[in-house]
Amino acid sequence: NLSGGRYRRVRFPKRSREPASWINMINRAKKPCVQLLQRLNSQGKSLKSLNAAAGLRHLSTVRSDFVVTNARIWEDDAAEYELKNIHVSGESGEILKLTPADMPAPENAPGIRVIDAGGNLVTPTYAEPHLHLDAVLIGKEWQNISGTLVEGIANWAKAKEGVTGDDVRRRATLALKWMVACGTTRVRTHADTGCPAGVEALVDLKESVKKENLCSLQIVGFPQDGILTTTKNKKDFEWATKLNIDAIGAIPHLERTREEATESLRMAFEIAERRGAMIDVHCDETDDPHSRHIETVCQLTQDRDMGGHVIA
Repeated sequence: NLSGGRYRRVRFPKRSREPASWINMINRAKKPCVQLLQRLNSQGKSLKSLNAAAGLRHLSTVRSDFVVTNARIWEDDAAEYELKNIHVSGESGEILKLTPADMPAPENAPGIRVIDAGGNLVTPTYAEPHLHLDAVLIGKEWQNISGTLVEGIANWAKAKEGVTGDDVRRRATLALKWMVACGTTRVRTHADTGCPAGVEALVDLKESVKKENLCSLQIVGFPQDGILTTTKNKKDFEWATKLNIDAIGAIPHLERTREEATESLRMAFEIAERRGAMIDVHCDETDDPHSRHIETVCQLTQDRDMGGHVIA
């Protein structure tokens, strides 16, 4: 769960006796289903806990505007998947109640939309915790022939020299719409601080998608080429971390020396602590066995009591 500034450990359910078809209902349910699933995730509650809370407020007597029938769901204490009808308020997006799938749905009631899930699995929306929206969809102009990370990074280094804010916004918006169409409504993207036009475009896009209720977007200020490698990189990094971003990044194994790598991490943690931001580090992405900067990340996390706010 990316909401609230923390990742939550997810317990995956055991396989049911009858294989479930892992489809997402968003494409069929469209906006009402998106709203109910976003609501569920934003509150960090299970279907059962929401139903219990609704019962305390006697919402079982409130009229549903939207019902998903024959939905295969997983509840916290269940031994296997269960078929339920999910009753939703079209106004608030709240789950009002869960009823057994064999209970008749109000298909003929005026103003009530009913969608039959057909026994397929209905889940909270997905989260994409790591993405580079400023560099998405550049493959047409900058083909990655080897299909490797090294060539991908090299291509972006060339592409970003001529990138514009409008171009970043266009490509990023398209990628986000694709993700939402497939059920992903919570996204964390890294923004290369060495590309100011890209950073500004993504910060602006973050506010736009929030207003449009398209998805939840978090931004990491990411120094793709290192922080202390050049004076310009350091200035760009410090500038970007003053914008409306959610997490501070670093890439210590690309710094020039081990000492500068450690210093870059200290800088990132100091800025994050001062701003109340999170930490998201690209760490030790190398075959060098002596690259052990993750130990420094752990030390700084403990020393600054930032457990739950750091990922690497």
